[in-house]
Amino acid sequence: MGGKSIRKERNVRFYCNNIFSRHWPISRNNVGGLAQKEQPMNDKRLKRIIMENLPDTERGQATRIYLEIAVEQDLKSLGYEYCSQQFNRNLNRLHDMQHLVVFTNGWIRPTQAGLKGL
Repeated sequence: MGGKSIRKERNVRFYCNNIFSRHWPISRNNVGGLAQKEQPMNDKRLKRIIMENLPDTERGQATRIYLEIAVEQDLKSLGYEYCSQQFNRNLNRLHDMQHLVVFTNGWIRPTQAGLKGL
């Protein structure tokens, strides 16, 4: 009987608005809290999260490893899955758009255009 109630509880779905005013399916876990179903994030929002994790000062910089970990944690806290290929693709696009500079030594620095925002 306990197994049926746990399975039933996992199958219950709720919908709520996230901070981007988009509906996400929410499933109730066996502890009684709400857990968001992980899904990939669209590229525009991922670029914004990447830029938000860079220092917003003129000479600020971050390592690629730090930036990747920070973006991964932000995505997980928002209920999205992390994909390193998507991260690298968007990092390269931001570099091509001249919003940030990726140095060969592993440091990443935002440009003035990047500091003004996407």
